[in-house]
Amino acid sequence: MRRTCILLRHGQTPGNEKRCYLGCRTDEDLTEEAVRIGRKQCTGLRASLSGSAAVCASPMKRTLVTASFLAESEEILVVDELKEMDFGPFEGKTYEELKDRLGYRTWIESGGEETIPGVEKKTDFIRRSMAGFRKALMRSLPQKDLFVVCHGGTIMAVMSELTGGDYFSFPAEHFGGYRLELEQEDERIHLLSYDRLCGRLCSGSSDR
Repeated sequence: MRRTCILLRHGQTPGNEKRCYLGCRTDEDLTEEAVRIGRKQCTGLRASLSGSAAVCASPMKRTLVTASFLAESEEILVVDELKEMDFGPFEGKTYEELKDRLGYRTWIESGGEETIPGVEKKTDFIRRSMAGFRKALMRSLPQKDLFVVCHGGTIMAVMSELTGGDYFSFPAEHFGGYRLELEQEDERIHLLSYDRLCGRLCSGSSDR
């Protein structure tokens, strides 16, 4: 079955504006500006897919609000595994606040692979994110097209796994992401092509 999937990053939150690490422990709403932008941005995205496109989302408030611009709340399929990475003790803090911590420097220098108490390893996060992506594909059948509204880290995880590319090579702006053309047979997925979607970055952000 040929399917089109849009991997969409949520809109900006107050923590994003401060350039904080926001993982699965912080449940923030969107800023007022992001709500205004999102309604307009998502209307255009919705029109680019078929009228019967399914909408799947992470259970975090920032993704559910973004998904509500694409579908009625009761129609959104929630997938827990699409949550952002668990940043543990780094959660809610900025680079400036963390840069002198030995554990943080070790984690950064390892590309997220060093074992830090309370922090999800990148390989484990990629595995979880792909399980969530597959679950979204299966739960959204029989609709041909779907949106997966999630986080910057989740998008990097899924794209790196599907393409075999580097995790950090697939950034996504707020309300941006990637449009994928897939061939799906049950849980087997073959990526046919992808294009990057330009979103709207209200201000710099290091959140996921």
